[in-house]
Amino acid sequence: MHITAFSLIAPLLLLTSHVFALRHQPTVLNYTENEVCRYVHTSTNRPNGSYIRLLADESISQYEIFGFIFPPEIILDYHFPNVQKFFELYFTKKPDLYQEMMNKDGLFNVKKSGAHTEDELIFWSGVIDKEVLFPVPVSNIYCVYIVPNSEKKLDFVLPVDFKQHYGNLSYPHYLYFATLKTILTIALSLLATITYYVIIRKDWEAPKKISPVEAIAKTFVFWTLASFIVAFSIDFIQLLIENNFVATYQISQTVLALEPIAVLAKQFYVGLKSYLALLLSMGFGVLYYYNGKSVNYGNIPRNWVYIAFTYLIFDIFTAFIWQLLLNQETISLIGEPTAQPIYENARHLAYLKQFNFLVWFVLAALFYFKTKKRIATTSSKADMTSASNVALAFKRSTLTIWILPLVAKCVVMLTCYLIKVNFIHRLRPVYPPRSKLGPMLELIFDLRQMQLAQKFALLTPICLEAISAFLTASVVFIVWVKSGNRKINHKTQ
Repeated sequence: MHITAFSLIAPLLLLTSHVFALRHQPTVLNYTENEVCRYVHTSTNRPNGSYIRLLADESISQYEIFGFIFPPEIILDYHFPNVQKFFELYFTKKPDLYQEMMNKDGLFNVKKSGAHTEDELIFWSGVIDKEVLFPVPVSNIYCVYIVPNSEKKLDFVLPVDFKQHYGNLSYPHYLYFATLKTILTIALSLLATITYYVIIRKDWEAPKKISPVEAIAKTFVFWTLASFIVAFSIDFIQLLIENNFVATYQISQTVLALEPIAVLAKQFYVGLKSYLALLLSMGFGVLYYYNGKSVNYGNIPRNWVYIAFTYLIFDIFTAFIWQLLLNQETISLIGEPTAQPIYENARHLAYLKQFNFLVWFVLAALFYFKTKKRIATTSSKADMTSASNVALAFKRSTLTIWILPLVAKCVVMLTCYLIKVNFIHRLRPVYPPRSKLGPMLELIFDLRQMQLAQKFALLTPICLEAISAFLTASVVFIVWVKSGNRKINHKTQ
C-alpha cells in the first residue's frame, strides 16, 4: 500500500489539536474558577472600543453572584486577597476571607481598599443580575472576581468578554499580528523586486541559457523568501480569524485546526533554511540547476538530494514534536501560557535540535570544499576569470548564509536584554522593608514583567527570522549581481 506524506502527518496534526487548545482556554468563570485577568489596551482614537463584558443571562442572575472588576494596583489593603491566593483561600478560609473582603451589603469592600480615583471610575462592584458592560478607561491589567452566594456547588458558566479596541487578540498577540503583517509585506515586495530584476536582465533569445544571477535567484533566493512567506502567512491567517471573529470566551475549531499546521509550516521553514544552505554548498544554483532546465548547468546528483531531503524530514519531525511539548501549557494569571515543570523533557529534544544543526553545518562545510574544487576543475583556461568570479561569489554566499544569522541573533538578543534592564530599572517597586504593601506591589510588578516576557517571546523569533531571511537573501543576490558585473567589465576591457 502506498503511504503518502499527508497520510503520515494528518493523524499527528489531528492529535495535536487538543494540545494546542490549551493555549486558547476561554475566559469563562464558574463555581470553581472564580477569577480571570487580562491586559486590556485602550486607544484615544476609539475611547469606547475597549471594554469588559459579563454575559449574564437568566440562568446566572438567579444565583445573585457578586462580582468585582478592577486593576490589581487599586487594592491597597493587605487583607484583600491577591490574584495568586484568591482561588486557594476561596475553599480553605472562605468565611474569614469574605468577612474582610465584603461589606454588610454583600458587596466588595472597595472603599476600604482605597479603590477610588478622582478622574474616572476604574472598577465595578455589584451583583451580576444582568449583562454587565464595563468600559475600560486606561490601558492596564484588569481582573474579574466572582463570589457565588452559596455553600453548595452551583452549576453555572459566566462568559467574560475582554474586548480590545482592535479586536479580540491579547495585546502581545496583536503586536505580533501587526508585526507579521508588516514583515509579510516587506517579504512580498523583496521577492517581487528580485523577480523583476531577473526578468528584465534575462536573455530571451536563449531561454535555456541561465545566467549565474538567474540561477541563484531561482534557487536559493526564491525558496528562502517563498518558504518564509508561506510559513508565516498561515500564522497571519489564523490570527486574523481569531482577532476578528473569535471572542475571548469562545473556542474556534478553525483556529485550533490552523495552529498545528502553522507550527509545522514554521518548523518546515526553519529546517528548509539549513537544507537550502546544504544544497548551495553542493553546488545547486552554482554548478547545478533544475533537471533539464538549463544547457549551461548540470544536474545535481539525485542521491545527494535524497540524503539531504531525508534528513530534512527527520529534522522537521523532531522540531515539531519539540514544539508540541512546549505547547502543553496552562493559562497564567494574565491569560498567557506558562510552561509546567512536567514538560521539561522537551529539553532533550532541544539538544537533538542543536545536534541536527551541527550535522547540517558539517555536511555543508564538507560539500563546500568539494564544490569549490569542482568549480576550478570544470572551468577551461580561457574562462578562468569567470570561474574566479563564481568561486568568489560562492565563497561569500556561503559565509553570508552561516554567519549573518548569527550576527543578527546577537544584535536582537542584545536589544532585548537592554530593553528588559531598562524596564526593571524604571518599574521595579520601591517600598520600606516591612511594608505590608510589598507583596501586592511585587505582584503587580510580576504581572507587568510577565506581559513584557510574552511580548519578547512572540516578537523576538519573528523579528530574528525576518532579519535573517531578508538580509541573507538580499546579500546573496547582490553578491551574484556584482559577480556578473565584474565578468561584463572584464570582457569590455
